[in-house]
Amino acid sequence: MKTKKQLLLTFDYELFLGKKSGSVSQCCIEPTALLLALMKKYDLKGVFFVDTSYLVTLQNYIQNPNTDPKTKQNLQTDFNAIAQQLTQMHTQGHSVFPHIHPHWLDANYDPTTHFWQLNNTQKYRFNALDQTQKNTLFEQSIQILKQILGQNACIDAYRAGGWCIQPFADFKPFFEQSNIKYDMSVLRNLKNMTTAQYYDFTQIPQKNIYHFENDVCTENQNGKFKQLSISTLNINKKIIFLNKIFEKVNSKLGNRSFGNGIGVESKPLEPSTTEVQKIASLEMVSAELLNALKLPIYKHFLDRNEYMHFISHPKMLTKHNLYCLDTFLNYATKKYQIKTNFRQF
Repeated sequence: MKTKKQLLLTFDYELFLGKKSGSVSQCCIEPTALLLALMKKYDLKGVFFVDTSYLVTLQNYIQNPNTDPKTKQNLQTDFNAIAQQLTQMHTQGHSVFPHIHPHWLDANYDPTTHFWQLNNTQKYRFNALDQTQKNTLFEQSIQILKQILGQNACIDAYRAGGWCIQPFADFKPFFEQSNIKYDMSVLRNLKNMTTAQYYDFTQIPQKNIYHFENDVCTENQNGKFKQLSISTLNINKKIIFLNKIFEKVNSKLGNRSFGNGIGVESKPLEPSTTEVQKIASLEMVSAELLNALKLPIYKHFLDRNEYMHFISHPKMLTKHNLYCLDTFLNYATKKYQIKTNFRQF
């Protein structure tokens, strides 16, 4: 009888969020198709958090009578490609949930490159929006997924853009209104305070999964929401050093990510904190960070823990990452009975 393991394979399905978004095909469609094939190989289900704020922006441009017809056609092609892939995920039994990056409200489209520019990060956090903007964007995010997946689609989980789920008071009314029961935004023991991102998960329960009510970092056994925290690994300094060399060699060999965009540029808020210095060796469990050097560490983590939660971004993956993920999943499914249905965790 194989030992049971809880394995959460979650993906943030999105473009790049800085001065160059990259293309839908390279950032979303192509790498995700490879991921879907890989999960089918091992009969595993994934959880996809879709950047609904991008889809809302796409739809607004398409429906705007002032949008140039050629631009409208290009954007409609992108929307249709995404909708088709999301429908495929849903049909195959994967979960599809909202993931909001509010600064899409200030995005600019360049019809000559067919890329978006998201240089303005003033609204990167949901907290930066006014109440009307919060209401509209969250409601539209739920609606657009139901428009694509069907009105009966179960949309009961959420991940905040940039992990910026704090303060939870910003989200609680919308969780209650939309019947969101699960959150997957907490990066265990990590903290990041910048001009864009702002989160502090250094004071959370020791449990991987816990109920909460008003604060994602405070357990409340009677709380109506459940947190499924993202796993982190402690990487020693020797591995960190070797990994830098490994990744440089990999890059020179042409093993680069599928995505063709540029991410958010931000600056740390001063002064830097001792907490950040203490956790410098912590790293989220992620397919895009998994390579041949770290593969034994990932296997060891699975061996020692009943619960392992990956957070990955299709746009960031390389062929080498996919090879290592394939190797890891082969190891996991041969040795253990893998459960991926988070509602049964």
